[in-house]
Amino acid sequence: MRYCVFLLAVLAASGQESKTYVYDVNGDPSLYTETLRSRTRNDKTMVERIPSMNGETALDEKVDERVIESSSTSRIVERITTYGSGERAKVRTEEKKRPDGGVTTSTTRYQDDGNGSLVMAERSVEQSRDGMSETVIERPTIDGSLVVVEKKSGTTRQVDNGRETTVVTYRQDTNGNFDEAVREISLVTKTNGVTSETTDQYLAGQLNGRTVTTVTEQDGKLVRETSIYGMNAPGKATSDRPQLREQTLVERNKVPGGTVETFSVRRPSLDDTPQLGQFQLVSTTVCTGCGK
Repeated sequence: MRYCVFLLAVLAASGQESKTYVYDVNGDPSLYTETLRSRTRNDKTMVERIPSMNGETALDEKVDERVIESSSTSRIVERITTYGSGERAKVRTEEKKRPDGGVTTSTTRYQDDGNGSLVMAERSVEQSRDGMSETVIERPTIDGSLVVVEKKSGTTRQVDNGRETTVVTYRQDTNGNFDEAVREISLVTKTNGVTSETTDQYLAGQLNGRTVTTVTEQDGKLVRETSIYGMNAPGKATSDRPQLREQTLVERNKVPGGTVETFSVRRPSLDDTPQLGQFQLVSTTVCTGCGK
């Protein structure tokens, strides 16, 4: 799934068309993909095309999203993806409000069995209420029965300077026990129009990585800068403290009739200097009809 294209796919506008261009080593752009989106009252369609060798565009992916049911207590949405190869996949999401004020969200994923039929690949059921959630993930066995393969537990609480969320993932070991596999702790703060989010990831109780994202929106412009840290970085010795691996920069500007979004990356040098290199432009997405 292509980052720059799908970053804009959730916009609720009709008749959108976006083209993403990537750049070669000389800085020259070339068309990477073209996406068309349309939306009616209960349906949303997205068609993604990629250029062929002769300059024409061929279907790469088509996504049809349909609202099956929508009421004050329940909502059912189906998303069917058709790939250029003809294979399909489906995701059905059912959300129901419970009498106790909580919400039950069931997400079922289906995949193509190779014969044109869709078969269940995974089902997850989340129970959430008052900032707490429990999720159970099941997958089918050879005989078609479902078995629990993963569990997640989440808590969200207000802290002095923002909102903290902890998500713990448990996976089954060879003895059938569910042990903690991943713990992620995120802190979101907002100051003077700038939203910051820091997420620490722990494996087996040890800090494994950190992601820091800041988002600034002002006068029709959005800037999202993300710093990615790990316990080691290319060309550098392993450390017991997170080291900066790379930074990404997304800049989106409103223009007449739509938006223009750029995606850039910079990485640390391979020597011992702490400075990063310059941001290198990776792609530009021009969207007509976006940002209305």
